[in-house]
Amino acid sequence: MSVLTDILAARRIRMRRLAREYPWATLEAEPLYAAPRRSLAASLARGAGGIRFLTEIKRASPSAGPIQLDADAGKTAERYRDAGSGGISLVTEEDYFLGRPHELPRVREAGLPVLMKDFFVETHQIAWARSLGADAILLIAAVDDRPLLRELRSCARELGLDVLLEVHAEEECEIAHELETELVGVNNRDLSTFVVDLATSERLFARLPKARARLAESGIRSRADVERVERAGFDGVLVGEHLMRAPDPGAALLELRGLGPNAPRDGGDR
Repeated sequence: MSVLTDILAARRIRMRRLAREYPWATLEAEPLYAAPRRSLAASLARGAGGIRFLTEIKRASPSAGPIQLDADAGKTAERYRDAGSGGISLVTEEDYFLGRPHELPRVREAGLPVLMKDFFVETHQIAWARSLGADAILLIAAVDDRPLLRELRSCARELGLDVLLEVHAEEECEIAHELETELVGVNNRDLSTFVVDLATSERLFARLPKARARLAESGIRSRADVERVERAGFDGVLVGEHLMRAPDPGAALLELRGLGPNAPRDGGDR
């Protein structure tokens, strides 16, 4: 967990600086702070159309290195929307993922609910997320600080933001039941080895609370992968690196949805 520890330490330093430069009252005065929120959970809840897609904009990661450094976040969000995405996850952590938080308002213009995917370490950060136009935030059970997770969950509820709680192992599912978040996801990537295994989602599904939307995250690279986690019971998938590496992220999403050029026209999940 050393990488996670390092990321959290760097985030605390940045957030202390943010709190000095942008007091809570300043954040509340931002136009997007008062804008109505869009429910990410409602958008990703599986209906008659089948499994849903939370599509990610991610430039780099500690495990993959550079992915798509020159991506236009706004245009990528539009391509995802046009290809049937149910929501956008924007990775905003600057030091390890090369995220750009200031892009969130532009991504929001695509009209889909936006998850600010970051490492949340204090409540001021959640107010910052709302001021940027985020509809939801990510909390990570592996942070292993239950008082902090409870505080962040409570703050997000007060500010009207959905929460996606991410778990990686059996022992983390207990806090998922306690926090009763709107969304819960299983990350198939082992945080200590970076190995990805879809069997993690299959193994943990029965242990998850019945959140409005349950997601399988990481390792989704083909339509067969999507169908595999759909059979396991998941409402949706979070896909990032596979789409960001594609020449056309929208076309790649259509392929995952079973709507590519070689797919039967009556297939897929509309």
